[in-house]
Amino acid sequence: MEIVESDIETGENVVFSYEGDLSVDGLDHAVKDFEGELMRLDESKPVRKRIFSVALEVLQNVFHHGDPFGRNCALEGSLVYFKVRRDAGHYYLLASNLLAETKVEYLRNKIDIVNGLNRSQLENVYRLRLGLGGMRRKKGAGLGLLFIRRRSEQKIEYFFNKVAPGCVAFQMQVRIEREANE
Repeated sequence: MEIVESDIETGENVVFSYEGDLSVDGLDHAVKDFEGELMRLDESKPVRKRIFSVALEVLQNVFHHGDPFGRNCALEGSLVYFKVRRDAGHYYLLASNLLAETKVEYLRNKIDIVNGLNRSQLENVYRLRLGLGGMRRKKGAGLGLLFIRRRSEQKIEYFFNKVAPGCVAFQMQVRIEREANE
């Protein structure tokens, strides 16, 4: 079964694409390859920096919160998909990975809360979480989605698609303007 729907393919310029198992080594290679492609782009340094930082956080989110080995799924083939494409005004970072169905509501609620924050609220919550980072026992301080939304300056688009019993494909798309607002 193909995880990424073909309606994403719009003919825009694909800058980078990765499909496969995202292990620690896979993540390192994907990041290094993406960084190399990014350096070839004719974009300002602030735009490249924003794209890279958001892409890195998206990949970390996929790695930490997904089901990279399909433990909850009986699927063959690619388990992770990451693509960066651009059009005249934006870059689009698309990531897809497998997720245990039990995580759907939790993740949906987190994204909806982050998407519902205005700029001022986003900054306040981010700073608060940043200050709590050392006090949290789980992975990080819950900064990933806040960081993605804050740096991209756009709402996170997402959807879930059930692909097998107990397993969903989670897709997230983040849009970044080609003009730096820094």
